[in-house]
Amino acid sequence: MEEEMNTMCNLSLNISEEALNRGLAQGRAEGRLEGLNETAARLLSMGLSVEDVSKGTSLPLETVEEIKKQIIDKNK
Repeated sequence: MEEEMNTMCNLSLNISEEALNRGLAQGRAEGRLEGLNETAARLLSMGLSVEDVSKGTSLPLETVEEIKKQIIDKNK
Protein backbone atom coordinates (compact mmCIF):
# COMPACT_ATOMS: atom_id res chain seq x y z
CA MET A 1 0.00 0.00 0.00
CA GLU A 2 2.84 2.39 0.86
CA GLU A 3 4.53 1.71 -2.49
CA GLU A 4 1.29 2.50 -4.33
CA MET A 5 0.94 5.74 -2.38
CA ASN A 6 4.50 6.72 -3.34
CA THR A 7 3.75 5.95 -6.97
CA MET A 8 0.60 8.05 -6.90
CA CYS A 9 2.44 10.96 -5.24
CA ASN A 10 5.23 10.79 -7.82
CA LEU A 11 2.72 10.76 -10.66
CA SER A 12 0.89 13.77 -9.26
CA LEU A 13 4.18 15.64 -8.82
CA ASN A 14 5.12 14.94 -12.43
CA ILE A 15 1.74 16.15 -13.65
CA SER A 16 2.05 19.31 -11.53
CA GLU A 17 5.54 20.03 -12.84
CA GLU A 18 4.42 19.56 -16.45
CA ALA A 19 1.48 21.92 -15.92
CA LEU A 20 3.73 24.49 -14.27
CA ASN A 21 6.25 24.30 -17.10
CA ARG A 22 3.50 24.74 -19.71
CA GLY A 23 2.16 27.71 -17.78
CA LEU A 24 5.58 29.32 -17.52
CA ALA A 25 6.24 28.85 -21.23
CA GLN A 26 2.85 30.34 -22.07
CA GLY A 27 3.49 33.24 -19.71
CA ARG A 28 6.84 33.97 -21.32
CA ALA A 29 5.29 33.93 -24.79
CA GLU A 30 2.49 36.25 -23.68
CA GLY A 31 5.00 38.56 -22.01
CA ARG A 32 7.15 38.66 -25.12
CA LEU A 33 4.14 39.50 -27.28
CA GLU A 34 3.04 42.21 -24.86
CA GLY A 35 6.53 43.69 -25.00
CA LEU A 36 6.53 43.67 -28.79
CA ASN A 37 3.13 45.37 -28.85
CA GLU A 38 4.37 48.08 -26.46
CA THR A 39 7.48 48.58 -28.58
CA ALA A 40 5.36 48.85 -31.70
CA ALA A 41 3.16 51.47 -30.03
CA ARG A 42 6.20 53.54 -29.03
CA LEU A 43 7.69 53.33 -32.52
CA LEU A 44 4.40 54.34 -34.11
CA SER A 45 4.15 57.24 -31.67
CA MET A 46 7.60 58.33 -32.82
CA GLY A 47 6.29 58.55 -36.38
CA LEU A 48 7.66 55.35 -37.89
CA SER A 49 5.57 53.78 -40.63
CA VAL A 50 3.46 50.70 -40.08
CA GLU A 51 5.70 48.82 -42.49
CA ASP A 52 8.91 49.78 -40.66
CA VAL A 53 7.43 48.89 -37.27
CA SER A 54 6.28 45.54 -38.64
CA LYS A 55 9.77 44.82 -39.96
CA GLY A 56 11.45 45.97 -36.77
CA THR A 57 9.26 44.00 -34.39
CA SER A 58 8.43 41.02 -36.65
CA LEU A 59 4.76 41.63 -35.89
CA PRO A 60 2.32 41.11 -38.77
CA LEU A 61 1.23 44.25 -40.62
CA GLU A 62 -2.36 43.67 -39.50
CA THR A 63 -1.29 43.68 -35.84
CA VAL A 64 0.68 46.90 -36.21
CA GLU A 65 -2.21 48.52 -38.07
CA GLU A 66 -4.54 47.55 -35.21
CA ILE A 67 -2.11 49.04 -32.66
CA LYS A 68 -1.98 52.25 -34.71
CA LYS A 69 -5.79 52.36 -34.81
CA GLN A 70 -5.91 51.94 -31.03
CA ILE A 71 -3.47 54.83 -30.61
CA ILE A 72 -5.55 57.05 -32.88
CA ASP A 73 -8.78 56.10 -31.09
CA LYS A 74 -7.17 56.74 -27.70
CA ASN A 75 -6.04 60.21 -28.75
CA LYS A 76 -9.50 61.30 -29.98
